[in-house]
Amino acid sequence: MVVVVAALMMAAWPGVSAAANVVILDAQTVENLPEQNLWRASGGVHAMIGNLELFTDGLEVHMDASEVVAGGKVQILVKGGTAGEQVAAGDQNKDAMAEKDRLLTGEDLHYNLKTGQGRFHNLATTENRFIFNAGAVDLGDGFYRMSEGALTTCPLPRPDYVIQARRIDVYPGKYLEARGVIVKILGVPVLPLPVLRLSLTKQAVDRYLRGELPIPVIDETEEKGMYFGITYPYSIDEKNEIRLQTEYSMKQGGQIGVSYLYQPTPGQELQVKGEYSATRGAGIGVSDSYQVSPNLFVNGDIGYYLKNGLSAGVLAQQAFAGSRWTLDLSHRPTNGGYLRTLPQLGWNGPALNIRGFSTASAPRGINLLSITPQASLGRFEEGKNGAQGLAPRARANRADLELAWQLPALSPVEKLRLNIGGNARVSAYSTGESLRGTSTSVSMALEVSPAIQTSLSYSLSRVNGTTPFEFDRPAPGEKINGGVTAQLNPRWQGQVTAEYDLPQKKITEVTYTLKPILHCFDVRFYYKQLSHQAGFGFRFK
Repeated sequence: MVVVVAALMMAAWPGVSAAANVVILDAQTVENLPEQNLWRASGGVHAMIGNLELFTDGLEVHMDASEVVAGGKVQILVKGGTAGEQVAAGDQNKDAMAEKDRLLTGEDLHYNLKTGQGRFHNLATTENRFIFNAGAVDLGDGFYRMSEGALTTCPLPRPDYVIQARRIDVYPGKYLEARGVIVKILGVPVLPLPVLRLSLTKQAVDRYLRGELPIPVIDETEEKGMYFGITYPYSIDEKNEIRLQTEYSMKQGGQIGVSYLYQPTPGQELQVKGEYSATRGAGIGVSDSYQVSPNLFVNGDIGYYLKNGLSAGVLAQQAFAGSRWTLDLSHRPTNGGYLRTLPQLGWNGPALNIRGFSTASAPRGINLLSITPQASLGRFEEGKNGAQGLAPRARANRADLELAWQLPALSPVEKLRLNIGGNARVSAYSTGESLRGTSTSVSMALEVSPAIQTSLSYSLSRVNGTTPFEFDRPAPGEKINGGVTAQLNPRWQGQVTAEYDLPQKKITEVTYTLKPILHCFDVRFYYKQLSHQAGFGFRFK
């Protein structure tokens, strides 16, 4: 049954048509109680009230108080944009506005028809992978406000991390603003913030999930060594964002930077940044990434640093079904300029093809052999600004051709996986020198039990010829690596790995790693026995 309840005595919202004064009820039963000046609906209630839609089992419209009351569970569809923006958008932009609609779930709604504001309790909703919870929520025109609310991207009953705030204003499809913020990791407060503004566009949320939320990162890489970093994003609106990044690493020292991001379209992102780095000095840079089509992505950047000079590059990636072509044209003062292309070829059943132009495949589409050729041409230099900062200074043009091949993982017996691969590379220098190298690897993994997995690998690399660069001299070798990973209990995982050098006939390293099982973080504690190195890694994922 559909009933239109007109409340013409009520004051209209500023700038909104008289439709905002009308309640449209669709339910199994709708009653009018004139003596109480009350309308009551029950059974699969769908109510349209101005800029909102309600879904509940029971609802009452109190005419005297100009109030809508929905007891028990209620779902509230908040329309994208304010009521004025909805009217201005018209039918032509109706679909674009609908993309910002959000469905909220809560209990005990009280909504005032005169003011266009309401309140309900026990919110649970998701906004572009952000999960919101709050005890009380106030509805406004085009936004909702959580009191003592929390958000996370960790979908666990007890999330690994939460961002709690005294107040969180959410503008669906645009951005959120949180005040009185405390970031908690495993229930422990780690970072207080007076205000936090985050964009709610998909592109921005994907970036946050790559580690750009205000959550500290402690990790180790070969390039940086052990480092500590944190990013503070501040969203001006759904298209404009400012980020503050700070980092300190053992190899590169301290770094601090401010960047401005602009997203004119969902597939484009322009970034302007200024930063100071202990290794590169002060610098500025501009980059623009653009998704030309669903399969073509282009990125360009240019920057200038006092210690390193001018750098620039253009990267284009064309994706096909199961393959990717890359064109990379760059000039970097640390290694000169280079041009690199990367196609991927594959053997799919009986036809040799470029992936994406497959004409035949083996049963279930299994790739019997994948071959990856890579070619590059560029100018490299070593010295004061070189990759290793080594002397004497050397310069040369270099051309590379590399073929890498990989068989798919084989399973000779149940719970055993076998991988076989290798590569061959030829490098030629303008100095008349050349370098040739090959490598072969065989690895297998065996599941001894659901709680214990073992791995064993053999690798052999050979190198012939010479190179003018210290940093470009791959070390030949023949090694065996083995490891055991055990699930110690439901919350902890342990691992022991060892490396054995066959020519030297000795174990070169043994590493012990302990990892807690966390859904939204990668955490590890490790100790390298022979080099006496201990470390800790903590990273949001």
